[in-house]
Amino acid sequence: MDHPPGFTPKSGKGLQIEEGFIWIGAITKCMVWFGIFSHLMKKYGFKQAMTNHTLFYKRVGTDITLLIVYVDDMVDT
Repeated sequence: MDHPPGFTPKSGKGLQIEEGFIWIGAITKCMVWFGIFSHLMKKYGFKQAMTNHTLFYKRVGTDITLLIVYVDDMVDT
């Protein structure tokens, strides 16, 4: 794994990241991504379903748009 640009480790040794840390980081990133996504959907007039937090919907006149987010994909109907 490469360090981000501008990052200099304090020790001369390479840094190790344990597997558990990587998963925690991935889960945190997903939660942050979904939080930002939810905020943007609400900003654009979508409502979040109470029964399934990954379901967003928007009504315009007689039309309805449903958007479901799962894993890293979206389904738009």
